[in-house]
Amino acid sequence: MQRAAANQSLFNAINNKLSETDRTNIDALFRVDKELRTSPWNELKTDAPKATIEGLRELLLRYDQLSRIHAEHGGKNESRFMWRHFKTRRTQVFRILSKLTFVATSQDQSFVQALAFVLANKHRHSDWLRLGSKENDILTARDLDWIPDKWWVLVTGETKRNNTPHRLNRRALEVCVCRQLVQELKSADICVPGGDSYSDTRAQLLPMEKCTETRAEYGELVGLPVEGKSFVGHLQTRLKEVAESVDRGYMANSYFTITNDRPVLTKLVKKPLPAGFNAVNKALTTKSPDHKITGSQFISS
Repeated sequence: MQRAAANQSLFNAINNKLSETDRTNIDALFRVDKELRTSPWNELKTDAPKATIEGLRELLLRYDQLSRIHAEHGGKNESRFMWRHFKTRRTQVFRILSKLTFVATSQDQSFVQALAFVLANKHRHSDWLRLGSKENDILTARDLDWIPDKWWVLVTGETKRNNTPHRLNRRALEVCVCRQLVQELKSADICVPGGDSYSDTRAQLLPMEKCTETRAEYGELVGLPVEGKSFVGHLQTRLKEVAESVDRGYMANSYFTITNDRPVLTKLVKKPLPAGFNAVNKALTTKSPDHKITGSQFISS
């Protein structure tokens, strides 16, 4: 009787927190393969005294397995489902990537090498590509630090990042590189020289010689010292002054509070748009050309 009461209490505690849809789903999830045997969940649901310790242990084990599956496939980990959408456009994507020139804007060349590795193996049909082989010496295991955590297992087959991979899943690597290329272009870590939207922003910077010539004049205009030590000292003084000013006036700042001994800065209230803003914005949008092509290098080969 005590076991029946305990089992019934356990079932009620779980069942009462589920919606009707969730109850139907959990019944389906805990079906067993053998037709002559019910699952521990159904035993707990229909005949509380029948539920045994072994049955409850199996129920918890199956729940743990389902939790692991959800952790791997659920949330925002859409990585393993992207290949079937990518493969229909794979040929066109690689044709475009082969026409463009991608350059890293920093000293880190690992992603550019990964992209070159993918393009060099675009005609392969094998599931795995080995690292360190003579034909695949473009990429090494040290060049894979850019791979996001949610892609690591799919691309390398390794569950831990400190394990050195010796092979890469070709399909997962192709999708991962193309997905990451979008982020690299948006952050300007990768550029397309001569392109329209993603050209090299470093070309817009003044040459160092020009900066050196105008440094003293610029310092006078903005009121900043241009020598190293004096510049650092000036910034330290300004930071100290600003900090002291904040300490003196934070009580009058309606956006700043201290909650549970922690400072909290709330969002500023959005100011209304000035009169005529929408009309000006519409006029600029209408007259400005709309560029939707990443670059023009691939138009003609």
